[in-house]
This record gives sequence, C-alpha cells and structure tokens, in this order.
Amino acid sequence: MKSSLLFEAIDAMDSIKFGTFLAPNCHFRMANFPAIEGGENAANFVKNFQSSIAGSKHWNVVEYKAQDQLFLEGKITYTLKNGKEITLDYLNRLKIDENDLAIEYIVYFDPSPLLKALEDEKNGQ
Repeated sequence: MKSSLLFEAIDAMDSIKFGTFLAPNCHFRMANFPAIEGGENAANFVKNFQSSIAGSKHWNVVEYKAQDQLFLEGKITYTLKNGKEITLDYLNRLKIDENDLAIEYIVYFDPSPLLKALEDEKNGQ
C-alpha cells in the first residue's frame, strides 16, 4: 500500500477513493470514537467526520513496515471552516491483507484540541 496515495485521498476529502484502500471486512477505529466494521462503513464515517472541517493535510510522514503491518507516523493539520488550523501528531497502524488492502486501520491521536476547536467554532468563538 502506498501511504502517499492513501493520504492524498484523505486530504482530498475523497471518501470513495479512501474506501478503495480498505478491505470489505475492515475494522476501523479513529482515536476514541467507536470502532467501525466494514470498509464502506469506515469510508462513510470518514466522510461524515470530514463534513465538519474544511480540509486536512498529512505531513512529515514516517513509514515503518513489519510483516503484514504498516505504521504511519506524522502530523496532520486540520483546517476548520472558519480558517483556523489545528496541528496534531498521529500514529496509524494498518494490517494489510494479501490484496494490499487494510483489514485493520487504527488511528491513534488525541482529538481533544480538534473537538474543542470545533465546539468553539460552533459557538462563534
């Protein structure tokens, strides 16, 4: 799996293309949100999450591989609809199947600063 193409799809807010990286039986979890079962359901979750922001940009990505696991560590900058930017560190762990699709995709990051900024934006602050 090419992580640059994966992040390109996410940062383009293209949930259909993002879904092409996920196996139909993918187990997906982002931060402390509930786990999602199924690649299509995960793509829809990401689409709904992205509807709350104006955009995102993954950068400073370091990739580690170990057997069927792919670890992606870096920074993500979320742009809110009011133009404010929030930059967070993340670590993604993906388990890749024989078709080069993610059967497990776990996103580790602290969403608290982003969620607070989204709440502040909602309240006009």
